[in-house]
Amino acid sequence: MNVARGVTISLCLAAAMVVLATAATRAAAADPDGTKIFQDQKCAKCHSVQTAGIAVVESKEGEAEEADDEGEGEAAAGTEEKKNPPDLSAVGTKHDDKFLTKYLNKREAIEGKKHKKRFKGKKEELDALVGWLVTLKDEAAAKAADAARK
Repeated sequence: MNVARGVTISLCLAAAMVVLATAATRAAAADPDGTKIFQDQKCAKCHSVQTAGIAVVESKEGEAEEADDEGEGEAAAGTEEKKNPPDLSAVGTKHDDKFLTKYLNKREAIEGKKHKKRFKGKKEELDALVGWLVTLKDEAAAKAADAARK
């Protein structure tokens, strides 16, 4: 009787593990990935994240910069001095999720300047992007990347 009970418990535990693993896989697939969103939203056109292996993707020569929905973006590459946006490897040491969400929606400023472009993805994507950004806390990597870009 004890052997049968042990086998039953083992089978139940194995079944529970399969159900939990399947649920975790589905949840992971459904949750947007902040790194992928960063790249899909073309954040790397301006920002690098050295700790994630993301370098700035240089625009092709003569390629026009898109103006955002408030017309605050540069009209064309070269018409205004190109700024050096910071490497974001340490952004999580400087700003929390609430601030970054507002900043990316142009409702907050850093040193008197709003973000160049308003985030145009879904709320879940913005939440995932910000959730990833606040985990970035490597100040040494950010300083090194910024120094290399100047």
